[in-house]
Amino acid sequence: MKNILLLLFAIFCCGAVQSQSTISGKIVDDQTGEPILFANVYEEDGSNNTETNLEGEFGLTVSEGATIIVSYVGYKTYQFKVNPGITEYQIKLQADAVQLDNVVVTAFGIEKDKKAAGFSFSEVGGEEINQARDISVASQLVGKVAGLEITKPSNGPSGSTRINIRGLAQFGDNSPLIVVDGIIIDNTNVNAAGVFGGRDSGDGLSGLNQDDIENITILKGLSASALYGSRGANGVIVIATKSGKKQKGIGVDFTSNVSIDQVALLPNFQEEYGQGANGQKPTTQQEAFDNWRSWGARLDGSDTPIFNG
Repeated sequence: MKNILLLLFAIFCCGAVQSQSTISGKIVDDQTGEPILFANVYEEDGSNNTETNLEGEFGLTVSEGATIIVSYVGYKTYQFKVNPGITEYQIKLQADAVQLDNVVVTAFGIEKDKKAAGFSFSEVGGEEINQARDISVASQLVGKVAGLEITKPSNGPSGSTRINIRGLAQFGDNSPLIVVDGIIIDNTNVNAAGVFGGRDSGDGLSGLNQDDIENITILKGLSASALYGSRGANGVIVIATKSGKKQKGIGVDFTSNVSIDQVALLPNFQEEYGQGANGQKPTTQQEAFDNWRSWGARLDGSDTPIFNG
């Protein structure tokens, strides 16, 4: 009797082992062929699950004939049945535009469902940015985002823009953090005009092409700022640029913009007194080299040494 029970147990175990199989495969984007990282792969009943690695590959032990479901944010859910004798699968996921509309990019390219985001944010699409073009990317956001205060540059497209989110939070610099495709950029002013002249040479945002922008997300509040640590204490502006897409034929986008300015006031130049100091013109080459200001004698047509002698 004991031997019969052992035999039945062995047959049962063999049947259980035979009903299981290990499958593997690779999950890629249907359009680009790029591997999809951390996609969810699981049985329909939820008993077994795994994720793809950095190469988009996965391995899973499943039941014979089981239905496998593959899902990832921004893509349509894909399912297939495990066929006897087939252990490797090549899966192509198609982008789901409907799902993408419900996703917000937070820190370092991490996508999160809008309803699950526990902080305040606003989004501006690339089409909305280019509807009525302005002189800079930051100027395009004027009036489009609540709580975003923008002072346009007064010296043209190359000038820097002052940006504040929800007012001034501290003494000193209150500029938000600027992130482009997951990379933090330096948005400080390059040069500045002061009492003794100079000119505003722009900032990091002034170097961005408006046509390259896919969308802009403005993260507000302390919860959003915590995603980037202390550097995001004044809010974060996350900019995603466009990427190539597969299509039939040649695709051409043409954009034209014309801006005309009229000078309101020209400076009055002093043309009565020449180089020098205290009303005296230079008498030697060294004096002309050391003193280049125009506080010299009245211009009377007489010869004066200059810096090269």
